[in-house]
This record gives sequence, C-alpha cells and structure tokens, in this order.
Amino acid sequence: MEYVRFLSRELFPLTGKRPAKLHDPDLATLAAAGFGLWNPNAGALMLLPLGLGAADDVCRSFLQGLERTGLQPFPVQSLSERGPLEFAVRLLKRPGDLPRLFAERTNDRLTLQGFAEDAGSAADMASCALRALGQTLAAWGINVRRVERLTDDGFAVDLGVPADAGEEDGLISPTGSLYAPDSPLAAEPWQEASEEAQDLATPNCSTIDELAAFLSISPKRTVKSMCYTVGGKLAVVICRGDRQIDASKLKAAFGGAPFAPASDVELRAALGETAGYIGPAGLPDAVRLLADFSACECRNVVIGANRKGYHRTGAEWGRDFKTDWTADVTSVQIGDETPDGPLSACRWRRLVRVRPIDPAAAGEPSLVTSSAQGKRRIFPWRADVRLTSVLASAAACGKLARFVPFDLVLVSDDDVARTQFVSVLTEQNVRILEDDRPSPLTARAASCSPLGLPILTVSGGEAELTFPDGTRRPIGLTEISDLADLLANSRNQFSSL
Repeated sequence: MEYVRFLSRELFPLTGKRPAKLHDPDLATLAAAGFGLWNPNAGALMLLPLGLGAADDVCRSFLQGLERTGLQPFPVQSLSERGPLEFAVRLLKRPGDLPRLFAERTNDRLTLQGFAEDAGSAADMASCALRALGQTLAAWGINVRRVERLTDDGFAVDLGVPADAGEEDGLISPTGSLYAPDSPLAAEPWQEASEEAQDLATPNCSTIDELAAFLSISPKRTVKSMCYTVGGKLAVVICRGDRQIDASKLKAAFGGAPFAPASDVELRAALGETAGYIGPAGLPDAVRLLADFSACECRNVVIGANRKGYHRTGAEWGRDFKTDWTADVTSVQIGDETPDGPLSACRWRRLVRVRPIDPAAAGEPSLVTSSAQGKRRIFPWRADVRLTSVLASAAACGKLARFVPFDLVLVSDDDVARTQFVSVLTEQNVRILEDDRPSPLTARAASCSPLGLPILTVSGGEAELTFPDGTRRPIGLTEISDLADLLANSRNQFSSL
C-alpha cells in the first residue's frame, strides 16, 4: 500500500476558495476540497478522482447497510435509461425469483430497484431500505429528516436536510421537521357554530379577497370553488378560501388523468353565467365535486350561490352540500399548524427518494412471473440516492474527512525533519497526503483545510499539528510514535459518529 501521495502528482486542485457563480456553500466546500469542478453551464459539480472515490465509498456503505437489514442488493450496469428494469424483465420469470433487489450506479445517482410478489411486500422492502439508508446517513453525522410527499407520480418519501442553498422549497416546524408543499398534512378542524344559510348579494366579489373584504371576514371563513376538465368532463374542486391547490396532489386525486382549468365556454355550457360565484351546493348531476380535506365538515362558511353577484352565508357540510370524493389537494403553506407548531419557510436538500410503488416500472407488461397457476404481476419499488448531495451534506456538518482516503496532510519546508516524520508515520500505516506545491506553508495549509483532516506543518526542525476544529498541538520527534493513535482519535471525533 502506498502511504505517501504527493499533491503535485494528483488531479487534486485544492484552492480553498469558492468558485465564481457557485452560491451553494456546501458544494463550494466540495469544490474547494478538490472533490470536483463546478460547471456553471450545467449547474452541477463534475466529480474528480477524489469525488468519484468518495461517491464509490458512499455507494459501498449504503449497500452494506442494506445487507445488514437482510436485503441483498445485486450490483448491475444497464445500457439504457430503464436501468435495473432491463434485468428484471429478463431474469425474474418464476415466483421463486422474488423478492429481488438490483443496485445501479450511474453518474451522480445510486438507483435501487426492488421487486416483490405483492404490493405489501414491495412496500415492506421499500420501508426497510429507507430505514437502512437513513441509518447509514445518521452514522455519518448527517441528521436527515423524513419528508412524505404526494407527487405527480404518486406517494414518495424523501430524506433531506435543511440547507440555505438547497434546491427544494419547503417548510420547517419549530422542532425541525421538514415539509414540502406537496406533503400530506391534516386539516385544521372547524370550530364555528351552525347558522341558517341564506343567499346574500355580493356585487363585484368574484375573488376570495374581494369577498372577504366585502363581508369583513377572514378568507378562512370561506370555501372556494375551482373548475377543471378531466377526461372531457367538468369537475368542481373546493377547498378553504385561504388554501392553494397543489397540482401534484390534484393529479394524484384525478388518478393521473390529464386535467386543465375549465374554459369560460365550458363553464357557461355547464353552469351558466356564474364564473366567480360557483359553489358546491346544487351542482348539476353531470358535474363531479371533489372536496379538499380543508373543506370537509365545514360549518358556517360562505360559498358561491351559483348565480352571478350572490354568495351563500352560513353554509354547512352535510346539510347544504357533501361529496364522497375527498382528498388532500392543497399545498402545505407558511403558518400551517403541525403537532410541533406553525410552519415557516425554508430551503432544503434532498438526498434520497423512495417510492413504495415505482410508477414507471409498474406499467411494464413483461414484468410478470409464470407458474402452473398462471401469470402474476410483479410489484416494483424504487429508491434514488443523490451522491453529490450526500457529500455536500457531509461537508455542511463537518464530516467530509470521512470520505477522504488520507489520515493526515503534511506541509513542510524542512526536508530533514520531513523525512524523519514520514519514515515513522508510514511505519504506523498513517496515510499521508503531502502538499509539495511551491507556495508558502501558510497558504498550502489554508488551501488544504476544506478536507477536514489534521494538518502537520514541519518547519525549522519543529512540527505542529492543527486539528479540524482549529486547535493546535506542537509535536516533537519523541512524540511521533503516539501520533497514529492521536490521528485515529481525531478522525473518530471530527469525521464520524
């Protein structure tokens, strides 16, 4: 094993500086540490040998974590965008071939695709994988949060971390729980007492803001109606007046069917001249009514009266209108109440996404097993890991050294003392990265600091060890035999949990 590697001979552009146009401080740390080069045109970090090695280490650790839970991932490399599905349709032919888990590394992604004999088994495998991935991240000191989502393609669970420059818009509770706009969230209960319903003239009040101002009430006391065409038919979607429809959740409620806002012509044909005053009570039988959970069980609310210039006050769920078609179709938003308190805005970085059912693979007609009892459908699930995001999160919490294949950075301008230190350190199997560039010691040490490794500076017959937290300790030749233990303790303290 080679215990000393020279920086001048590596493709290892340590600068200690943030690249221009890179505003994400965690990705900037990776670039400054020589893990990759920032490509502003692609908006991505291109991994260099150190980054590729770190990504490989991440993959190995994840696969080992999966094995410890009883899942056995089989590494594969496909030649198409279908990934592991290409292997599944060719290899999984009998019920005895299940369950099966394939793993594929492609560029910045680790894809896990599992296959089971029924939906419950697929969900159990996905849950087990999610737990294993989360435990591995936690072992590196990355405090991930679980984020449930209702995406365009169905239910998914993300693992993410708060990050000021993260790519995801989100919300965070006072205790640090993360939410996405398309996360499921329980609706607030209605507290108002029942009142008699009556139609009230509300001229020029075709929006919720205009209506609330005219009646001097909160938008929370209203239920608004939005109209969509789904499969050529009109659907009215209602929610509390202060809520906003989430397109991903709405698509899921429509069963994935294409939809679009109803045009004025379609509204007039179905409901007459009532745009801006449409309500859920008394709709024609041909119009389907979908209620967001925020509108269910409402009492003493204001709804459209289905005639121009009028709204109905005192409306009540069950007495004036009701539907069996209910779903969560509104976005989570700032101020929403959770068990941990109200939500505020944040940015966060997604590391992992797990889908208990993989919608892309579920429609594959060849994904079946055959037996004497006939053909049976195979149920796929999927997990996607963003490797660079994992490394960026490790950088954010000071754990980047966990993925660096060295124990120590050496900078020196004293060849005699340097030779003595290297001789003893290599005998103790200490892996050394020597910065032999022709620049001042202080500049070299500063540019190596993003690696998060202890830095041994040798000059004038003396040596000093600088730890990742900035503390310094003089090291004499008589103490060098204890240096390996000192470095091991440092790595345990600063690089992993």
